[in-house]
Amino acid sequence: MQAIQKKEGISKINRSSKSVEARPKITVNKKTGIYTVYFRIKNPETNLYKMFAYKGGVNREKNLEVRGVKAEKLKEKLTRLLENGLNPFFNSEDFKKITV
Repeated sequence: MQAIQKKEGISKINRSSKSVEARPKITVNKKTGIYTVYFRIKNPETNLYKMFAYKGGVNREKNLEVRGVKAEKLKEKLTRLLENGLNPFFNSEDFKKITV
C-alpha cells in the first residue's frame, strides 16, 4: 500500500519506505518558442534523480499564448497525476500517453 503526503505543492509517494518528490515546471526555448514541461523525480531503486520532459502536443499550436495556456494545463495534469500516485518508473506506458 502506498501513502501519499502533500506539502507545499510537492508530492511525496511512499513505496516500501522509499519516497519520490516531483514538482513540474514549464520552460520555453526563447529562440524556437517550444514549450516543455519537466520534473525531476528520484528513482526509488537507485536513489538517483532523473528528469522527465513532456511536450504533450502543446507545440502544435501556432499561437504562443495558446501554447502557454496548454503548457499550464499539461503542468496541472502532471501535478495531479503525480499527487495521485502515478510514478513514471512504475507506470512508464501511462506517462508516454499524456497529452493536453
